Amino acid sequence: MTPAAAGASGLPLRRFLPAVVVGATVWSAVHVTAGFLLREAAEQFEKAFGIAGWVVLAVVVVAGVVGWRVRRRRAQARRAAARETVAVLADERRDAA
Repeated sequence: MTPAAAGASGLPLRRFLPAVVVGATVWSAVHVTAGFLLREAAEQFEKAFGIAGWVVLAVVVVAGVVGWRVRRRRAQARRAAARETVAVLADERRDAA
């Protein structure tokens, strides 16, 4: 989004480009360094929580799918109820006229 915001604001490329280069370099260096320093901790975590991690991931995915389906069905029920209410009100209005 930063390039779009910079372009929309009219920021000249000669001011934007150096900032992007510095930002990307620092961002990359931080992430590569963190990965290098935390590799052993990540390996230990994977050994300790390998199976449990997959189980937790599966539970989260199933819960997400179930939640999504429940919300979708409730939304469909609300739309159907709203259509029915509109139809009843239209009938009452027609009868009153």
